[in-house]
Amino acid sequence: MYLSINQGFTYFKNNYGTKEAKNKIRLVSNIIRDMFYSDITTELTDINLNCKNDLGKGYEYGNILAKYYDINNVNNDKIIIEDINKYLLLYDRLIRKIELRSIESFYDELFLKIDGYTLEEENQKYIDKYLIKNIKLIKNQLDCKKEIKSIISNKGIKVYPRDIKVAANALILANYKCEIENNHITFIRKSNSMNYTEAHHLIPISKQEEFKYSLDIEANIVSLCSNCHNCLHYGSDKERIILLKKLFQSRIDRLNKVGLNITFDKLKYYYNIEI
Repeated sequence: MYLSINQGFTYFKNNYGTKEAKNKIRLVSNIIRDMFYSDITTELTDINLNCKNDLGKGYEYGNILAKYYDINNVNNDKIIIEDINKYLLLYDRLIRKIELRSIESFYDELFLKIDGYTLEEENQKYIDKYLIKNIKLIKNQLDCKKEIKSIISNKGIKVYPRDIKVAANALILANYKCEIENNHITFIRKSNSMNYTEAHHLIPISKQEEFKYSLDIEANIVSLCSNCHNCLHYGSDKERIILLKKLFQSRIDRLNKVGLNITFDKLKYYYNIEI
């Protein structure tokens, strides 16, 4: 018999179909093992349940860590109890990470990260990593209405992941120039030797609940030099309103096209500008 930290197969089967589910659950097993159990080197990563049906195979691929016992040579209950207690402590590592969400939400976050999404607001470092190998414009999804993606965070709060590819696309569209003034002085980006600019959601992602379509789209992401970007976040209202109005006027047609209808007064309210 096996003592195993394992996974249910149903989520994967329902979301990906039986064949692809086996690949997905094995991928998650490897990711979880790397994330939480890299210090554990004595346990089995592969198990054989002698099953031919899909569910049994799913549990084989879903194994994260396991210990094997020869059923004909189990004569020490104390050792098994010690192993169970050890595995409960190992399992607790996962529980602490999952926290206030369901296991399904935990899986959703994993797969979004695999697909190039991040939950972090300041995701410039992830964009840089993407741009090291990918510097071509993805044209087939530009300025199209996009369905909203959301997941439940480990704090039990609904959050909206950001697609790194879309942010990178927006920088490429702007030719790595600041959209306030193209001649703003910046420096050379280490990842691809282009001008360094930063991606900024014009309509803040935090206001996603007020919109029918996703705010994480090129039409809503502007390319800014570091100075202008920081000014929008931390500058005086007198300076910020000038920058915001210029960006709004240059983007309003594209925003309307993708179903992100907004007035300048509403945008100004989102930025807490009181003049």
